Amino acid sequence: MAALIGQDIVAALPALRAEAESLMVDLGTIERVDGFDLDPDNGQRVERWKVVAQTPVRVVRVTVADLQSSTGGQNLTQAVVEVRAPWSLSDLLVGDRIVLTASADSRLLGVPIVVSEIDHATHAVARRFRGVLDEDRQLAVAEVEG
Repeated sequence: MAALIGQDIVAALPALRAEAESLMVDLGTIERVDGFDLDPDNGQRVERWKVVAQTPVRVVRVTVADLQSSTGGQNLTQAVVEVRAPWSLSDLLVGDRIVLTASADSRLLGVPIVVSEIDHATHAVARRFRGVLDEDRQLAVAEVEG
């Protein structure tokens, strides 16, 4: 009886995951909101972030798009970033942010990427997620892309 292809895929996953991770040459710090503080200068509530993990990542694509704002009717330029991390990174949540501390693309260094979507799959070789660049950095990236 011929071997099932599913068994071959499962057997190859560790090597495929190692290969995918070898392409992750950027380094990111994953942070999560850990509460709030008050800014002493203006009294505004400010998020307090804690480090969840430091991990190699691969920024696959930055897509800059004009989106129609549903509240103001104005166009908003938004940069959506697709990132891949090691499969072993299992503690990632929507709303977390990743800050690149090393990257081949210097425009992304120190820019918070807020996780908006996380892909799930049975036989994946990497943890894939998408995020949006922090609003303060949107225009700078859009200008470089344009």
